Amino acid sequence: MSLPKGFQLTTLFKKSPNPRVFLIGLILFTPCQLDGAEKWNAEKLQSLEQEILNQRKKMTSFCITVDCNNNFISSKYQANHQLKVAIDGKKILMEKIILPSKMREIYVQNGDVSGYSFRFFQTNSDKKGRGTFKEGPLNKEDLNIPVRTLGISFGRFLPSTHKAENLDGLFGDLFKKPDLISEVNLDGVNCLKITHKRENGFVDEIWIDLSRGPSIIKRELVADRYSLHFSNDLQYHEPSRLWFVKTRTFEIRSKGVVSEMETATVTIHSLNQTLDPKVFEVESMNLSPGSQIDEHPLKSSFPVIVNDDFKIVPADEYGSPEPEPKDRSKWWGRAAVTSGILALLFGARFLRNRRKQES
Repeated sequence: MSLPKGFQLTTLFKKSPNPRVFLIGLILFTPCQLDGAEKWNAEKLQSLEQEILNQRKKMTSFCITVDCNNNFISSKYQANHQLKVAIDGKKILMEKIILPSKMREIYVQNGDVSGYSFRFFQTNSDKKGRGTFKEGPLNKEDLNIPVRTLGISFGRFLPSTHKAENLDGLFGDLFKKPDLISEVNLDGVNCLKITHKRENGFVDEIWIDLSRGPSIIKRELVADRYSLHFSNDLQYHEPSRLWFVKTRTFEIRSKGVVSEMETATVTIHSLNQTLDPKVFEVESMNLSPGSQIDEHPLKSSFPVIVNDDFKIVPADEYGSPEPEPKDRSKWWGRAAVTSGILALLFGARFLRNRRKQES
């Protein structure tokens, strides 16, 4: 089924009896309607939508770190967060670090029956920390990790990570009911631009690089006083032959002025490759030796401790270093000096009182 004929310039303005209106419309719209835009019928648009989503659905096993910088311009507040996500079959790891406090939240699910959550606080990377370990299956909302939707959907990525990752339906009617299709050049990149006006009045626009993926390089959702914007820099992962986001810049604007901005930088450690099982173990999570973990299943009457080999052991097995012998010579020296000062003070006072009596 073809798109409505309204996409042809001759029919777009034919209802206007005023030649001036037609001429203005011709000048405004001709640069956007480049050669080849007419070929995008409904069937090809739906196929393009699926190609974009399939790039993400093919990410079946991965280990990825996302570093986020949130700048809340209106309140002059900045926050940095880091999210590490690993998925291998039914094994899932989500590790979130809130900077600069070094507060870490770790969720690990092994299949459908076992898992654990782990909260760990560490003031500095070179100091000991303390965490609470909770064993058992996790709530589904703890495992909603929207990594595969990064660079496709609107909204900040962190700190609000507990959103359902539903790839289907992310575009609404954008590909199904486009109001304008054009082939444009965006910052030196030839791409397909699709515009759709939603029923609520928002205008949804998307720029797609057909040669890389295809992948989204820009998307905007604009109303009169409020708008959402994001743009993507892309990276190609050779082993998996997939395109993914390298950096995404997301902005919230109020009356055209940026009120919030988030920059998310992605590091791909592994994608559709075999993951080391240790990725899902606490021992591989860079906890400082001597750190205490409460409520761990290994503990008996003591909390467990991270030892010098980064293994978790009961505290009574970890031991403590022998106390250093006290150097008493320093103490005697200080005592002698103090005694001498007191003797001089009492002697001076005695002589002063004696002179008063003689006079």
